[in-house]
Amino acid sequence: MSPACVRETNTTKAAGHPRWEPILPEPLLSAARSAILDVAAEFTRQWREPSNASLNGELALLYAYLEMAEPGAEWRELSIQHLNLAAAQASDSPPSGVALFGGLSGLGWMIQHVCKALAGDEEEDPVADIDRILLRRLRAAHWTEPYDLVSGLAGLGVYFLERLPRPSAQEGLELVLGHLEKCSEVSWGGITWFTPPAHVPSRQIHQFPSGYYNLGVAHGVPGIVQFLGEVAAAGIQTARACRLLDGAVRWLLAQEGPPDVPWRYGWVFLPGMPRSSSRLAWCYGDLGIGAVLYQAGARMGRRDWQNEALALLDHSLAQTPENSGVKDPPLCHGALGAAHIYNRIAQSTQWARYREAALYWYDQGLKLRQAPGIGGFFAWWPDPPKTLSDPSLLSGAIGSALALVSAAYPVEPWWDRLLLLSGRDREGW
Repeated sequence: MSPACVRETNTTKAAGHPRWEPILPEPLLSAARSAILDVAAEFTRQWREPSNASLNGELALLYAYLEMAEPGAEWRELSIQHLNLAAAQASDSPPSGVALFGGLSGLGWMIQHVCKALAGDEEEDPVADIDRILLRRLRAAHWTEPYDLVSGLAGLGVYFLERLPRPSAQEGLELVLGHLEKCSEVSWGGITWFTPPAHVPSRQIHQFPSGYYNLGVAHGVPGIVQFLGEVAAAGIQTARACRLLDGAVRWLLAQEGPPDVPWRYGWVFLPGMPRSSSRLAWCYGDLGIGAVLYQAGARMGRRDWQNEALALLDHSLAQTPENSGVKDPPLCHGALGAAHIYNRIAQSTQWARYREAALYWYDQGLKLRQAPGIGGFFAWWPDPPKTLSDPSLLSGAIGSALALVSAAYPVEPWWDRLLLLSGRDREGW
């Protein structure tokens, strides 16, 4: 990975899809823009040169979208600076894992995405070395690591989707697809993936010593659903991808609870176990599942899947701060993550109820700002209960600021491909 992967030019990728509209009215608009500037100011003051390559990549992403929102400011220079820091640090000391969040594939995704955002297609390939490393891992006969989006196979697949149409990306996607086939199982009239004890987090192993089926977008089957939709839409081994996708959707819909329960999906499933609880979040629960199922249905032209997704999203609209489980602002399981999903769906459907929900949760996210935090944005940790100053995209200030940029400016948030909330457009962007 070579530094200076973005040349010092005056060109910038066009600012998003022309149909993407800023959603916030005054006074929310002014509050959001002020919050974004507070986050950026604190990063430039306190985090000028983080030693973490992944964090530098996420900062480069934030500044790239600020450049698209407000061209002519200092954002482009800051994005290039952090991008080059990330590339240099990764060359000196590569991340120990390959995860999409916090690992090598996530860093590669950031560099690829930011380079394209700032300069379009470049002749020099800044992350070809990452392709080679990941392909070497995927060429192994057996995959022994997780299958999920955040830390496993699906996350590597999201990286290679971003790298299309390169031949290495096609090979990577075919290898990911092959491993997903090998570790899948037929169950409940569909196809699913089991989380074995070795991949159950230590804080959960006493409750699930034999493993479980994970129902979250972040670590479970719903993330596989949307990823497979993107693979099929890209024309990569379409028949194989569609077979897995159709089976995965059948299995997922079979786990849905009745319409009169607070949450139609829990966070985990085991035969014979009482239905688990959930919350209003991207990572787990009805909102995140509805969002990725809607996206997969849209990509595959499956109106029935979209209708199932919209029914699930409508069910989530009844949640309030008191029963939602929302305690902080971030993307993963916070108010701004909920707002961003509703905004995505509102922009697609043009339905007022999703716009109103988005506005409600943007307002809640801004009201949650407090110290300690980065620009007032913090992460809540449950065990023991405490608040943390978290800079990251998924659970911290970078993601909170990106969600607000998407609400306050006519810049389509293609960064949310990382969360499987959108896919590549016809121009490859």
